[in-house]
Amino acid sequence: MPEKQLRKSVKPSAAKAGSAAALASDRARVLLSRARALIARRRFAEARRLLLRVARVKGPYQAQARVLLARLAKGGMKPPRRMNGAGAKKAVKRARPNLVKKSRAPHLAKKVWGHKKKGGGGGGGRGWGGGAFLSPERPVAHTAEFFETSVEATRATVRATTSQAERPAARRAPTRATSKVAKGPEMPGVIRRTPHIDLPPGTPGPGGSFTVEVYLDTQKPRAGETSQDLEIEEKLDQKTYLVDVWMAGSSHFIVAEPKAGVITLDVREKKSRPVPFTVRVADKIDDPAGAVLFAYFTYQGRPSGQVSRAVELTPSEPAVGPAGAPARRPPAAGFLITPGVPSADLTIEITDPERTCQHLVCKVSSRLLTLEEQPQPENWYLTKQSGALVREYMKEFVDDKNHRAYSLIGAGRQLYKAAPDSFKKVLWGLIDRGTPPTSILITSDEPNIPWELMVPYRRGKDGTREARAALGVEFKVGRWTRDDHQSPPPTVPLKDCYVIAPTYETDPAPLAKSAEEVALVLAAVPGRKVEPGNLSSIKECLSAGGRSLLHFVCHGAGGDESDVQAIFLEGGEERLTSLEVTAIPPFAQAFKVRPMVFLNACEVGRPTVALAGIGGFAAAFLDLGAAAVIAPLWSVKDTIAYEVARKFYEAAVTPPPGAARKGFADTMREIRALAYDEATGEDTYAAYCFYGDPNASAA
Repeated sequence: MPEKQLRKSVKPSAAKAGSAAALASDRARVLLSRARALIARRRFAEARRLLLRVARVKGPYQAQARVLLARLAKGGMKPPRRMNGAGAKKAVKRARPNLVKKSRAPHLAKKVWGHKKKGGGGGGGRGWGGGAFLSPERPVAHTAEFFETSVEATRATVRATTSQAERPAARRAPTRATSKVAKGPEMPGVIRRTPHIDLPPGTPGPGGSFTVEVYLDTQKPRAGETSQDLEIEEKLDQKTYLVDVWMAGSSHFIVAEPKAGVITLDVREKKSRPVPFTVRVADKIDDPAGAVLFAYFTYQGRPSGQVSRAVELTPSEPAVGPAGAPARRPPAAGFLITPGVPSADLTIEITDPERTCQHLVCKVSSRLLTLEEQPQPENWYLTKQSGALVREYMKEFVDDKNHRAYSLIGAGRQLYKAAPDSFKKVLWGLIDRGTPPTSILITSDEPNIPWELMVPYRRGKDGTREARAALGVEFKVGRWTRDDHQSPPPTVPLKDCYVIAPTYETDPAPLAKSAEEVALVLAAVPGRKVEPGNLSSIKECLSAGGRSLLHFVCHGAGGDESDVQAIFLEGGEERLTSLEVTAIPPFAQAFKVRPMVFLNACEVGRPTVALAGIGGFAAAFLDLGAAAVIAPLWSVKDTIAYEVARKFYEAAVTPPPGAARKGFADTMREIRALAYDEATGEDTYAAYCFYGDPNASAA
């Protein structure tokens, strides 16, 4: 609003007095009134800009502006209906029954809701949306707390705060198009940008160099691009967001240093300033097919998006196009990044541009290091495909029947030896300076390497070996093996559950602790057991609606060389495979609520350890949209599996009175440590892997 026009809108007394505070308050009043009018006309973007200005001015209108911004962040608002004074008082009691005592209800009806007369229609000029949820005597601390009430109560509160003067004359029922607009890129409270890679008009031949530009804007991906949008929750009074970006490519390209940069995302601009990268074409190209460049994005230590650009290389004139790009899964829905939420102390990003599980690229970053200390991305080439490498290193552990704990440590050292050099350098550097990380997040296109079992070691200056405990024992470790370069959510709500626990008679044998485990889970999280435990009943339950927790107590099977796992259903005659899970519609429908999955698949009387299928159920559940997954890496014993479940739920969900609730990864760390205890020595404790945010906890 122009300054001259704004001065005409304020009270003359304040303008003549020249008081800066009074003038600012009057400006805020005018802006707030206009913002409400814009909201009534569904012009949310303009209203949000005005409300942000009001929220920066201390005074009686600051809290109201913050509440309206919080409502907009929930997906917009609808023009309300009129409610008289008596109805307003009832709405107060329904929406916030514990706000004040009954004796103060008339005070609220007058001061908070703006009704001066009995049965009046919103006197006092507060307009639609005025008064907010709290009285002026109670300051606004966190806007999220205002949405603890039900949707109907919130709507009633909005109606109660509406004046007739600012209501539109006619209101049209929302259509499908309106709903789509509310969820689109302009939805208030969410910053959504699409990443792009710009290539020069002519890509040079073998040995030549060229410059590419990476940027963010609001346009759709172009031909030859496959992208995963960045979604960041907008923070009050913050206009710019610093997003880290780094580049990698297939073996056809060599990215020159610096391989990483920073993009400044300005919410007031639709396109960011591009970051240039220098790329050189390899001297020798055996097969020009599959040439592709990747750009990966990280915000506040959390991977948040990616973009790939296919490049068609020919011996004569290179041309840009979608042909030859490696096959990748369609981008799955990611999780919203919230600014200010603590990230892991150490983040490891593993990408597989060629989809070989052998020629990888690794980027290590830590919030404990300065910008200058962050290492550059490095190529991480394994001697063979990662699945075969893991089986080779774990062979001694699998075959050993007497000293599995020692074999597990030996396999962990082999795995650590093959780890990226940048990871080793950063880890030992943080340990030497006295600031070791407490949590490690691994987001990886490569699903096979069990980082939790790595045992770090090094040679000292005197030639002696210095070794530490396994990563999953000393630190909180969370893996995330989706290839969309997104981060897992920091909190996982556990409010209801389904327990899938089939009964067995002879083949396979009954699980001795199955009934106890079902009772344990249902005591920790309200829900029901799926009965009978066959596919038909499972589909029927999931079709009725998803639950925030799915817990499996069953027999499992998976071959050493197969990526497919299976669980035995009711009676043992029917099986459900990890391939079928992703193809059954009720599973896809139930996973829209983003549940947590605990897969406790046991094997009674196992003679030896058998590595589980590498793809398996963990990968299937993550692809479907699970917020977190706990699953064993190899076959586990029934009795120990029950103990793992008991320790997990007692520590992370329903701790004893007076004890604090622990995070998921921290709980699994304590359970995993029992496998390395000489007194315990059961490898089943180390079998469980946590897929999720290492700092995540039950919400």
